[in-house]
Amino acid sequence: MKNKKNLHIVYPEKFFNKYIQFINNNFKAEDHLFLYLRMDGTENNFDNVKKMRFYKIPFLNYFELFLYMSRYDRIFLHSLSKTKVVFCLFFFPFICKKAYWLLWGGDMYYRLSDDTIRAKRNLSNFIFKRVVGRLGFILTHINGDVSIAREQFGFKGKHLPCLLYPSNVFNQPISTESLNNQTINILLGNSSHASNNHHEILEQLFKYKDFDIQIYCPLSYGDKRYANSIIAVGQQFFGKKFIPITEFLSLSDYLKLLNGIDIAIFNHWRQQAVGNIITLIGMGKTVYLRKQVTTCEMLMDLGIEVKYINLTDFELVQLTKEQINQNISIVKSRFSEKRLFEEYQVIFNN
Repeated sequence: MKNKKNLHIVYPEKFFNKYIQFINNNFKAEDHLFLYLRMDGTENNFDNVKKMRFYKIPFLNYFELFLYMSRYDRIFLHSLSKTKVVFCLFFFPFICKKAYWLLWGGDMYYRLSDDTIRAKRNLSNFIFKRVVGRLGFILTHINGDVSIAREQFGFKGKHLPCLLYPSNVFNQPISTESLNNQTINILLGNSSHASNNHHEILEQLFKYKDFDIQIYCPLSYGDKRYANSIIAVGQQFFGKKFIPITEFLSLSDYLKLLNGIDIAIFNHWRQQAVGNIITLIGMGKTVYLRKQVTTCEMLMDLGIEVKYINLTDFELVQLTKEQINQNISIVKSRFSEKRLFEEYQVIFNN
């Protein structure tokens, strides 16, 4: 019996519903099955969306996943953060050649962080490296991440450029109203995860505590204990000028928040928050990044201007009008839904 075409391995994430809708609207829905490892009740009710059965005996889960994978021409791995998926590919290595890894960043970088450096040689990371070394393809629009996958994990397959998801597309009709025209509105980080390195930037911003600023800090997603520590420091340093965002905002409210920002600071040590960064740049905002992060390299290659975080001599400086206009033009051109569609055309015909 002839294989079916495209199997997507997914799990609950807020951007999958729009992604599945994008694929179904632009390509033949019957050529795609979106297999959820588990569901949380918010998933699309489409004919090509299915939940995998769960077995109490672990190997039966791997075998069930193998049966699905063996029936399809292409396997799209939406991140490699799930042990079940990694172990299945390790047990059945011949499937790896037809596997496409949609590289998110966190699924690779957490294995290189200081927190896991002692575990680099453990069984889990050994298996991960063997699987990555056998994969046929990586999908990402960040070349630096592919280089790291090759150098650190032995990836030998082909890189296919792709924006990955509609959430990485800039297509927002944004108004020009600000949160408060009399202040400099600063966005700090994108989550309550230690990789944001909030403490370093709060210390650098302390010299501006008497200036007319507001610091908005999204902390609704991640570690609550870490979030509480950031709130304590932020309010100690800046009082009411520090505004923690501890509740999830609707997309429209979050975009309204971003639209009112003047300067955004992302002090991540790794590629992270790319969708937020692109949206902010497309809105004409000044974005600060660490220069060594692969996101920065990608933006520089496109000709996009950002500011670099220098902890020895940190200064708040906004981009010029000319730089902002150039950034907006590039983002509208390079991060469009048309480009995303064209990239998936190439991938599905690969």
